[in-house]
Amino acid sequence: MLAASETWSGGSGCAGGPAASDISTSTETPESRLALSSLNCKRRTDRWSSSARNVRNALIDREWARTSNDGVVLADPDGLLDAWRASYTSQSRDRRRFYTALHGREFEGASRVALRTEGVSGRVAFASFSAANWLAPYLRTSTHYFVADSQGLRHLQKILRLAPVSQGENVVVTVVKDSDLLLDTVEPAPGAICTNPIQTYLDLAIAGERGAEAAEHLRREALAWPKKT
Repeated sequence: MLAASETWSGGSGCAGGPAASDISTSTETPESRLALSSLNCKRRTDRWSSSARNVRNALIDREWARTSNDGVVLADPDGLLDAWRASYTSQSRDRRRFYTALHGREFEGASRVALRTEGVSGRVAFASFSAANWLAPYLRTSTHYFVADSQGLRHLQKILRLAPVSQGENVVVTVVKDSDLLLDTVEPAPGAICTNPIQTYLDLAIAGERGAEAAEHLRREALAWPKKT
């Protein structure tokens, strides 16, 4: 889990989140790395840009963070996540609907093959309900969800034998133009590449009533921070 004393030393990000590579912690755990990496929704080379400074100042002004000798301390991660959820909207991305005849273990095996993109100039990950099923199982849906860039989509279509449909889909792929959005994926089981817990939480939170329920379950299971005493 991400401790309140873990620090952000500056850097770029978006939607109110600092870059994972710019946060240091003395209590390194798998859980903290998931939380840290999920705060980075986009890496840039101009790490000390004006937008990064604006994010830093906004975090402090809203008392989600405070300054320390080590940099900027994330003081209220729950408050930050609440505000992020309240203002979050699905970015203008291209959602594609498909049907595949693969089911059960055959689909799961093919999916893990598709997610392994070594040697392929594209990126793919489980998203939304499908990612949540690996991160913190709560409910199953008949539709499988992925996020991919354009090259990753072609790879996914080939491996899963996806046929475009206008209705009756059992696979939904969100296609993003910027593959940097897929840099902070996590792998809760071998071959199961998923959007990170915070991205998954935000996507679920705007996915209707069932999505909101799954989001809160995921938050309890994977996004719990120590309370202040």
